[in-house]
Amino acid sequence: MADFLKTDSQTSSVFMSYIIDRFKYNLEIFPDVLLVSVGLFAILLQSPSFTALGLSLLSVNLAQPFLAGYLREIIPNTWAVSTRSTGMFPGTSFERINLGLSTTKATLPSYYTMFLGTLLGWVTPLPLFYPQELNYSPQRTIASNISTAFIILFTTILLSYRWLASQETIGGLALGVGFGALFGFLLMISIYYATQRRATNLYNFPLISTSYGSTNPIYVCASK
Repeated sequence: MADFLKTDSQTSSVFMSYIIDRFKYNLEIFPDVLLVSVGLFAILLQSPSFTALGLSLLSVNLAQPFLAGYLREIIPNTWAVSTRSTGMFPGTSFERINLGLSTTKATLPSYYTMFLGTLLGWVTPLPLFYPQELNYSPQRTIASNISTAFIILFTTILLSYRWLASQETIGGLALGVGFGALFGFLLMISIYYATQRRATNLYNFPLISTSYGSTNPIYVCASK
C-alpha cells in the first residue's frame, strides 16, 4: 500500500512538472502563438480588423531586426537572450528568413518585448478613436474597457515573467515596449485613416458617420 501511494505521488509530481514546463514553454513562444491565432481568426471570420492587426503584428518581424541592427551600432554591449526565449516557434521563423537576415540571438530590443509593445500600441488606444459609437452603447464601453484592462494586465504578467526569469532587463523591457508601442500606434493610426475607420474596428462597433462638412445631401428626391 505504501509503495502504491509512493508511486501515485511520483506520477502526480511528474505530471505537474510536465504541465508547468508546457505552460512556461507557451509563455516563451506567446508572440508566435498569438500571431497564428489572429491569422486564423482573420481567415475564419473574414474580418478586415483581424487581418489588419495580424499584418501589423507580422510586420514586427521586419521592423525588429532593422531597429536592433541600428541600436547595435550605437550601443556596443547590446543585450541578447537565448533563441528559446525569443517568442518564436522553434526552427524557421519569419524573422530568420526575412530579407536574408540570419540571426541566432534576439538583440535589443527583443522580438518578444517589441511584439507586446506593438500589440499594446495598436489595441489599447482604439476606444479613443470611436467616441460616438461608445457614447451610444454603454454596454460596448464596458466591454472595451474590460478588454483593454485585460490586455494590459496580461501583457504586464508576461513582461514580469521574463524579468523574473532573467530573460530581460528592466531597460530592455522598457525599450522594447516603448518602441513597439510607438510602432503599433503609428501602424494603427495609418490604417485607421486609410480605411476610414473600418479596418481598425476590432471591437465591431456599428460605425456612426456624420454629414457635417459633406457636400452630399442626406436625402435625394427623385424627379418625376
